[in-house]
Amino acid sequence: MGGSKILKLRRMDVFLKITLILIVTYVLSTYAVLFAMTQNSQTVDYNAYLRRSPTPLLTGETLWESPRSFLVLSEGSSITYEIEIPKEKQGLWNIRIDYEVFSIQILPPEISVYLNGKLPFSEARSIPLVQYWEYETTDFAKNRYGDEIIPSQKIASDTISYVLKNPNGIDKFPLWFNLRSPRVTITLIVNSGKIAIKRLSIERPKSLTKFSEVIGKLGIKDSEGERRIITLQAEKPFRKNEASVNAIPVRSPDTVPYNTYNLLLNAFGGSNWKQPGQFVIYEFDVPEEGYYKIAVKYRQDTKPNFTSYRTVYIDGDVTYSDLLEIPFEYTPDWRVYTLKSLDKTSDIVFHLTKGKHTIAFEVNASVYSDVLNSLKSMIDYINKLALQIKYISGGSSDKNVEWEITDYFPDIEPKLKSLINELEIIKIKIAKINGNAWNAEYISLNTAQMFLKRLVKDVNKIPNKLDMLTGSTGSVLSELSVVYNGLQEMPLTIDEIYIYKGDNIDKIVKSSPFKVFVEGFKRFVHSFKRQENTTFSKSQKENTVMLRVWVNRPRQYVDILQQLIDNDFTKKTGIYVDVSIMRDEGKLILANAAKKSPDIALGISNWIPFEMGIRGAHLT
Repeated sequence: MGGSKILKLRRMDVFLKITLILIVTYVLSTYAVLFAMTQNSQTVDYNAYLRRSPTPLLTGETLWESPRSFLVLSEGSSITYEIEIPKEKQGLWNIRIDYEVFSIQILPPEISVYLNGKLPFSEARSIPLVQYWEYETTDFAKNRYGDEIIPSQKIASDTISYVLKNPNGIDKFPLWFNLRSPRVTITLIVNSGKIAIKRLSIERPKSLTKFSEVIGKLGIKDSEGERRIITLQAEKPFRKNEASVNAIPVRSPDTVPYNTYNLLLNAFGGSNWKQPGQFVIYEFDVPEEGYYKIAVKYRQDTKPNFTSYRTVYIDGDVTYSDLLEIPFEYTPDWRVYTLKSLDKTSDIVFHLTKGKHTIAFEVNASVYSDVLNSLKSMIDYINKLALQIKYISGGSSDKNVEWEITDYFPDIEPKLKSLINELEIIKIKIAKINGNAWNAEYISLNTAQMFLKRLVKDVNKIPNKLDMLTGSTGSVLSELSVVYNGLQEMPLTIDEIYIYKGDNIDKIVKSSPFKVFVEGFKRFVHSFKRQENTTFSKSQKENTVMLRVWVNRPRQYVDILQQLIDNDFTKKTGIYVDVSIMRDEGKLILANAAKKSPDIALGISNWIPFEMGIRGAHLT
C-alpha cells in the first residue's frame, strides 16, 4: 500500500511539472507573437505611410544636394547624410542617388533607407537600384546553322542618376519620404552588390503639361511635304536594365531584317519585356535641329485584346504628361504608330538639337495603380477571412455540419456585397483603360464576381464551400490573383523606331497571303536539302569522333551550351559534339532498345541511371 501511494505521488508530480511546462511555453509563445506584432506595427506599408503624410507637391525644385564624392560601398556598408530643412520646406520629397555599379551580379544592387535611424515604411527595407546592361557587340554572331545568336552582355560602367522607386513598379510617382523635422539624417545601407555613391539629392518632380496645351506655342512651321526619317533597329539597344530582356528572332517577311532560311535577331522584347520597370534605351544622331515626330513599328500579339503601356523618355526626361502612359493596342500584325497626345487628336512633336540624343521605353503599369491597390486589399481581406473561418471550423468542410457564421462575423454579408459592387467598378475602369471588355483579366473578374454572388446567397454555408472562396483554382481568390498579376504584365515587341519629319507615317504592315505562302513553301523545299554545316557532316568529312549529347533543358539552354562547345571544346580537342533537346527522359530507355542511345545524357532525374544500369545501358 505504501509503495502504491508513493507511485501515485510521483505520477502526480510528473503531471504537475508537464502542466507547468505547457503553461509557461504557451505564455512565452503568446508574448513572442504579441512582441512581433508590436514590432511589425511600428513599420507601416507605403500606402498607409502616404495616408498619414501631407499632400505631395509637384514643384520641380531641388531642396538639397550633397557634395560630389566617390565613396565605394559594398554589402553591409552604409553612409549617413545630415540635412537641415526649413520649416516651410518640410513635407514629402523624393531621393535621387548618383552612383556607379561595381558588382558583377545579375540582380541589381539593393539598399535600405532610414530616416533618423528608423525605417519610414516597410518597402524602404529593400529598394532595388538599376544597373545598365549592354551587348559586347551588335554584330550578331551566327551558330553552325547560320542562325544569329544573342551576344555576350556586360554591366555598363555608367554614372546612373536614379530616383528611388517602389519595388512593386505600379506607382505613378517615385517613393515619397516625409521629411518633417528641422534636422533629418538619411542613412543608406547596401543590402547587396557594390556601388560608388557620387551624390545624393532631395528633390520633387515637376508638374508636366499636356502636349495639347503647348502645341500652339511651339511655332511649328508646315514642312511642306519634307520627309526625313532616322531609323533605329530595335534589336540593337544602347542600354537596358535587365539581362533577360533581349533581341529576339521573328520569322516574318514583314520584319526588318529578314532571311527566308535562317533566324535573325530582328526585333526586341516580346513576352520577356512585360514587367513594370523594365526599360530599354536607344541612342541616335540628329543631323539637323528642328521638330521631329517619333513612331514605333510594333506588334502586341501575346495577350489578346490587351493594351500595353510604355513611358517614353527623351534624353532621360518625360517631356509631356502624354508620354507617361503611351498605349500600344493589341495587334497581331506589325503596326507603325506615331506617338500621340492623350486625346489622340495630334501627333506629338519634339524639339531636337543637332547631335546625339537618347530615347527610352519603360514598361508602365501605373495606369492600373488604383485598380491594383483595390485588388490587393480584396485579396488580403479574403485571405484573412478564410484563415479565421478555418480557425473556427477546424478546417472541416463537412456538408452535414451547419454553421451560424454570422454569429462570428456579423458584417460578412454586407462586406461580401460591397466586394461585388467594387468589382463592378473595377470592371468599368479596366474596360475604359483597355478599350474593350474581352481580355482575360476582365473575364476573370466576371468569374470572381459570379462566385461571390453564389456565396452571399447563404453566408452560413461558406465554411462548407471554402474551396469556392480560396481554392487553388476556380475560386474567388485565384481569379483575383490572376487579374492582379495579369494587369501588371504588358508584353510588347518592337522592330524599328522612326524619328522623322513630314507627314504621318502610321500604317499596318502586312504581307499578302501569296507572299506568306511562297516564303513557307521555300522553307519547306529547303528542309530537304542536306545541311553541310551540321556536326554529323563535318565529322564525316574529317573522319573524327562525334559525341551525341541529349539534354533535358529548354531551347535557350541547349543553344548556349552548343555555342560554348563549338567555340571552346571542339576547337581545343577536335571532337565534334551534337547537342539535342530531350523532351522526355523515357526516350532513353526506348533509344537503348533500338540501339540508338546517346553518348551522354544531361539534366536527367536521379533514378534514370539505375534504370539504365539494370538494362546494361549505363557506362561506369
